[in-house]
Amino acid sequence: MKRDRLSRFFTSYSVFTTREEAISDAETSGKKGIIFFITPLGCGDCGLETNVLQDLDGLGWTLLRVSEGSLEYERILSDDRFLEALSLVRSGKPSWGIMNLGEELLLLEPGVPEKAFIQKLSGSTKQSPEP
Repeated sequence: MKRDRLSRFFTSYSVFTTREEAISDAETSGKKGIIFFITPLGCGDCGLETNVLQDLDGLGWTLLRVSEGSLEYERILSDDRFLEALSLVRSGKPSWGIMNLGEELLLLEPGVPEKAFIQKLSGSTKQSPEP
């Protein structure tokens, strides 16, 4: 938990570790929803580099990291919506998905998200402003 607080101090984005924190942030910040990452213990960040997280945060989503063995991971073990993701994690592979603020699962995919895919999904093209 201390590492998460330190990462928030040194970066311009936040990665939450509980659903309640993520939902609260999304509601107060006017975010579109929650992009969550479920990662195995041995995976570390599994390709979630700082610039990837910052790019995703910049697209209007709240970020939630769920590590194997964490309290949030234990909570989703009983939720059958996450069976596919949990089987990936147990085989040593990460997964990610999107939830709306009502905790409805909208998308569940293996691997890590790509910025272009999230932009397309968000309807965001992020063009440079005209002078």
